[in-house]
Amino acid sequence: MDLIKKILTPTDLSSFSANGVRYACNLAKALGAEVIVAHAVSTSEFTSHATSLKMTSPGAEADNLLGKLLEHQKQLLRQFCEYHLASVNADLNVQQIVEIGDAHILIVNWAKDKAADLIVMSTHGRTGLPRMILGSVTEKVLRSASCPVLAIPSHEQ
Repeated sequence: MDLIKKILTPTDLSSFSANGVRYACNLAKALGAEVIVAHAVSTSEFTSHATSLKMTSPGAEADNLLGKLLEHQKQLLRQFCEYHLASVNADLNVQQIVEIGDAHILIVNWAKDKAADLIVMSTHGRTGLPRMILGSVTEKVLRSASCPVLAIPSHEQ
């Protein structure tokens, strides 16, 4: 069995997804592994921000909005990690990633690009609503990831 040196743990910044992130960090601590906490900002979120600002031209104004949205989401991820990982974060190598796109595609690509040995994610995210047994993003990642995926039950705490 190969050693687990790098764990990717995606979050949608919900309390549901925090269970998976905490589990990944505790596992990484026990194994001496690195953790990558990743957040995918949906393209629809970017579009809704642009629409709410009544943006019509896609030029520099859109680039500016995109930059602001990404910075805001990076700040939210930092706050999420500070709040949910305060008890496990000491002496742990944690990297954070925020990008815009479809969550399941980004997660699978991040795992490949960052050479993750394991993806640890909650079974459900922001909606918390059951879709069959697994959340739709988790299900899609399970189907297409090139490394093992550990799905953690997402009970809100």
